[in-house]
Amino acid sequence: MSNEADRFFGGAPGLSYPKPNADGHYDDLRLRGVIRGGVITDEPVVQPLTEMGTGKARTWKDGRQREQLVVTLRCDGSRGGAMDERNPQNPHDDGKRRLYVKSYMVPAVREALQAAGAQGLRVGGELYVAWVGEEPAKTKGFSDARTWKARYVPPTTALPDGGAAAQPPSAQGAPNPWASQALQGAPAAPAAPPAAPNPWAAAPAPQAPQQGPAPADPWGAPPAAPAQPAAPAANPWA
Repeated sequence: MSNEADRFFGGAPGLSYPKPNADGHYDDLRLRGVIRGGVITDEPVVQPLTEMGTGKARTWKDGRQREQLVVTLRCDGSRGGAMDERNPQNPHDDGKRRLYVKSYMVPAVREALQAAGAQGLRVGGELYVAWVGEEPAKTKGFSDARTWKARYVPPTTALPDGGAAAQPPSAQGAPNPWASQALQGAPAAPAAPPAAPNPWAAAPAPQAPQQGPAPADPWGAPPAAPAQPAAPAANPWA
């Protein structure tokens, strides 16, 4: 569907994240560290950034218009170890979602483009983002800023579009919040099989023998080296 048709029918829903509490901190961390995204289906569109409720255009201190990049993605969980965003209660949900690239997400996407050797986001490419942490607000009364990591795969290097069948038969994507039985008050579902590995994760560094498991990282960063044992105390009788 074209961007014009999207606007006529309302477009795809946005990829949303939990809002901060009254103190500016985040209580709901279920989407922290979760890879979200997929194949870009429409030409990205630059839109003016407006205030919630009033629709008034937001500007920088020098008067320039603040903007955001709207990227429409097919987030069906078939690629990149990303979460399947489709609502199983809606048979017409094709997984198309809009990602609003603005504020603190901009540097992460820019770095992902540079790492891929790409000049910009293109239809057929793949964009993935992950909320990985927070930075304390620099101004009193403002919310903590989310920090992000991003990964971009240009169309020329994207994997063949095989849908869900492109994954190993036993692999599944990240948990789908729409399918959470706990949120609906029903008994918890059995534990799901482990998520499929991220094909674009960095290769882990060689590990020393008997090293413990590394902490989870959405992009598979190599674990930190283990601490060296303390030197033995000197023998006063030697």
